[in-house]
Amino acid sequence: MLKGQLHTHTTFSDGNMTPQEVADIYAGMGFGFLAFTDHDHLLKPSYREAIAAVRSELTIFFGIELTVPSRKGYAHVSRIEGEQTESSG
Repeated sequence: MLKGQLHTHTTFSDGNMTPQEVADIYAGMGFGFLAFTDHDHLLKPSYREAIAAVRSELTIFFGIELTVPSRKGYAHVSRIEGEQTESSG
């Protein structure tokens, strides 16, 4: 069984820790995977590069928290990128 976190924010939107600090905390708690999902409307430049630079034993997923219009104003929906393979043929 894997233990992971699919919703985190960093200093690249409204979080208080850098991506590396977040990864270090979750690795220290024995997690196996982590998804970064900072807010789309608050996102600072170089987000993708900062996530790619994280060094950890965790499996790291890149994501983003989308702000989506709804009948009650808006909702937040996380979109997480996974491994993609191209079909041959």
